[in-house]
Amino acid sequence: MPICLSEGVHPNLVITVCDQAAAEACPLFLGAPTKMHWSTPDPAKATGSEVEIDAAFDQAFLMLKKRVEHLTSTT
Repeated sequence: MPICLSEGVHPNLVITVCDQAAAEACPLFLGAPTKMHWSTPDPAKATGSEVEIDAAFDQAFLMLKKRVEHLTSTT
């Protein structure tokens, strides 16, 4: 299992965003960060036309942007 030992880096919050990551062993961080998982479709797995694939990336971006904005507005 990888360990994050970046000197001076002690995150308060660790967020995983892909569904595969929720089941994987995440890196260990020094301290006790809060861990969250935001289920987000993986746009890299999108199929179809270029327009459809671009739309999948846009959808994932907007979903995460909205969640980050909500998180930062409530803290």
